Parts: sequence; C-alpha cells; structure tokens
Amino acid sequence: MGTYGYISIIAMVCYGFMLLMFLTAKRNKIVNSFLVVLVGLLFWAGGSAFMRVHLWPSYEFWYQVSLLGILLLPYAYYCFILAFGGVKKGLPGKIYLAVMLICFVVNIRHGVFLGCPNVVEKNGLPTFVYEIKPTILVLFFPAGIFLIYLFLILVRICKANPNMKVQYEPVMAGVLVLFAGNMLLGIPFFSGFPIDILSGVVNVFFLFYALIRRRLFRLQMLASPSLCYGVGFLFFVIVFLNVIPYTDE
Repeated sequence: MGTYGYISIIAMVCYGFMLLMFLTAKRNKIVNSFLVVLVGLLFWAGGSAFMRVHLWPSYEFWYQVSLLGILLLPYAYYCFILAFGGVKKGLPGKIYLAVMLICFVVNIRHGVFLGCPNVVEKNGLPTFVYEIKPTILVLFFPAGIFLIYLFLILVRICKANPNMKVQYEPVMAGVLVLFAGNMLLGIPFFSGFPIDILSGVVNVFFLFYALIRRRLFRLQMLASPSLCYGVGFLFFVIVFLNVIPYTDE
C-alpha cells in the first residue's frame, strides 16, 4: 500500500466515525445535509483507500466509487449550504446532479474525461499516477458554473441576514481548502500524493466547527462510549495489520 495509503485510510475512518456519531444525533435538515456531505466524502476517501490496497473486485472499481464521491460533492455542499441558511433547493441543483451522473456513466464506459490511474513504482513503492487530459474540463466546467451559482446564493443569504456571514466563514474556508487540494493535483510535485484526500479531512473539520458554532447539538450526546471504543479498536486493527509487513522486514 505504501505510506500514502494511510492518508486515505485515516480519512475514511474519520468520515465513518463522524457519520456514526451524527446518525445517533437528533436529526434536522442541517444535520441530514451534513450526513450527505459525509457520505460523499466517505465514497471518495473509501474508494481511494480500497483502490490503493487493491481490494476485491479491482482497483478500477474502487476508483469509480471514489470518482462518484468527488462528482457528487458539489451537490452535497449545495444541500448543506442551503439547509444551513434555511433556503429551499431549486431546479439548478437537480440539473447539476443529472449532468454529473450522465458524465459519470459515460466515463465508466469510455474513460474519456478522467481514466483510471496507472500504477508505477516511485521510490520502490507502487504509486497511482493520473493522466490529466483536456477532456477533464467537461467535468470541471459544470462544477465551476455550479459553484459560482452556489456563491451567488451565499451572497444573497448574507445580504438578507448579515449575521449569517460569520456563521458561513468556516464553511467557505473548508470549501476553499478542498478546492485548493484538488487543484494541486495538477502540479508535478504532488504527483502520486493524495493531497486532495488530505484537504478533504481538513475541510470536514471546518464544517464540523460551523455546526458547533450553530449549537445544533451537544457533543457529549453524539455517541456512546462503547461506539467510540469500537471505532477506535477498528482503527487500531486496520493500522496494525498494515504495519506488520514493515516490522517484519
């Protein structure tokens, strides 16, 4: 798996732990939309982690799972930001979701937008390297237009209620970190390093902080001690099983 694989595994465990916590919390529209964001991030990080360990059925399959999570994230953020501001969802969100699902299906069949990565050895370790094609703009262009639309919604919400500007600051900081992490993938220095996954972990903690500032729940009521111990033990087992081969060497 290599050193970089642990980043994806740690991210997956963080998202899974938060998902379990919020499933036991008192539910409302904001919490439900945050769960949608977590599911998208879990698909992304989980697919990346399983792809790096070549889990059954194939790394190509888990690559598609990870890509699906990435493509659905803007819509998940759309649901979260609108629920956070008390705004109803409209037609643009449904159009974006339909376009992304169509692009995803086409990409599975032909790989025209972003094909499966190549496995190469880097410093003696297997590393996934993506071949970035100009056709990837077909995925980025709708996402860019949708994010601009989402930004305009944010401006409208903040103008209507100036107090919301302060509450949205952590959300916007998280989105910027996530966007920057994906942009850095195109820099050769970060080739093979999951900087996008790492930025996703930072991003979700920004969203978590935004929810704390809204005081939507009490942290000590989110999860029972047994749940925390169980997830902690699972995390330990995963890390331990992957460290054994290196300690043997």
